[in-house]
Amino acid sequence: MLSLCCTADDQLWCANCYYVFDETRMVFWIMTEPDTRHGELMVQNPQVAGTVNGQPRSVLLIKGVQYRGHVKRLEETTEQIARAAYQKRFPVSRKVVGTAVGDCAG
Repeated sequence: MLSLCCTADDQLWCANCYYVFDETRMVFWIMTEPDTRHGELMVQNPQVAGTVNGQPRSVLLIKGVQYRGHVKRLEETTEQIARAAYQKRFPVSRKVVGTAVGDCAG
């Protein structure tokens, strides 16, 4: 799970998102709807920050990363690559229509 934090016009919002990490491009790929609260804020201000961590049984074992970067809507070929990777990891996402795919890069 990836926490995604965004802000615009003195509004601050965080959301949890499923993600795919692309090691080659060093980006997180997420899918969201542009009419969600965080989607609307990211359109106004693409600067984001957040965390990624696992859910171990003990808090002593928690490891994670913090990130900051910019999010953008993907276009054509890159969107197809990202969507295929996302659908491979989360097969249920194949049933979602009209979603925006974005990358969070530093």
